[in-house]
Amino acid sequence: MKALPLSKLVESLTPGRDVVVTADDRHTAQTIRTIKKMPKDLVISLAGIDDIDKTAVFRNAIISVERKLLPPLPDGEYFVTDLQGLTVKTIAGRVIGVLVEVFTTGSSDIYIVRDGPREYLIPAVKDVITKIDLEDRTMIISPMEGLLDLP
Repeated sequence: MKALPLSKLVESLTPGRDVVVTADDRHTAQTIRTIKKMPKDLVISLAGIDDIDKTAVFRNAIISVERKLLPPLPDGEYFVTDLQGLTVKTIAGRVIGVLVEVFTTGSSDIYIVRDGPREYLIPAVKDVITKIDLEDRTMIISPMEGLLDLP
């Protein structure tokens, strides 16, 4: 099966690794039999899945690994799931909204922060992101001029 990596941690996907495959809100424990890294995607076979017809149920599925099995992230790097839901404030203490989504561009990630109907696109760069406190569930930003159109 072909798989599109959604993480830089594809090294954690190795033959013999137990994974969870989520398709149509169903979670299935599987074991990776083989994995081959291609330029843009992966080719993965799962133990016990020897018939191509059996792979159809895995179309558009998400393959994940338990977090405790992943190597620790370097300082300053975070899992997207940890960032989602953080309250985003300016260094002056003004609440901007809640981080709801992260998307990757060529140069840096962009944090989508929502406050009701308002949506802000915050670049994930050191000049803007001052502090991330996962315990306090907050992110402090130092907005560049024009980044926010706060009343």
